[in-house]
Amino acid sequence: MIASRAVLHVTVRAFSEAALDRAALAVERIARAEAGSAVLPPRVTVARSSRSGVTLADPDVTAAVRSAHVAAFGPSRVTGWPGTSATEDFPLLTGAGAHLHGRPGIRGAYWMLGAVGPAQWAAAPGTGAAEKFRSLPGNHSPRYLPSVRLTLETGTTALATAALARLADRADRPALPHVP
Repeated sequence: MIASRAVLHVTVRAFSEAALDRAALAVERIARAEAGSAVLPPRVTVARSSRSGVTLADPDVTAAVRSAHVAAFGPSRVTGWPGTSATEDFPLLTGAGAHLHGRPGIRGAYWMLGAVGPAQWAAAPGTGAAEKFRSLPGNHSPRYLPSVRLTLETGTTALATAALARLADRADRPALPHVP
């Protein structure tokens, strides 16, 4: 039996709003082209259920937070990370979410927190961090097994360290206006 209906849910992520627009249009174009190639082409309906903004970290905030993390954890535990298309709600916490929280100009830093424990790291194949990272399961994998204690301790320290570094940087600036 051939199904009379198909529903396809697609998540698209990109490094710029323009690229995100192009990717979304490409998904629609491909869906219509594939359907159009059928002997009896079906009706295609494309609906966007939501859209997250592009995660754009502020370079100055990122540098300040990175420096604070290096001071707190040491250079061997703070590594560079390439740009990421991580998204969900993070952009809404910055100035991109001003339509929700009323605070334009909020600059953000986005960092990745390693959650692998020492035993899992040692057992991962590879000689360098890049090789090991490629072999370890990501956080959406059913094989993902974070070191809960280490992750909570490190994550809490990283967040507090970043916040304190940013608050210290704001010490000589006027306070933000109160928003009821």
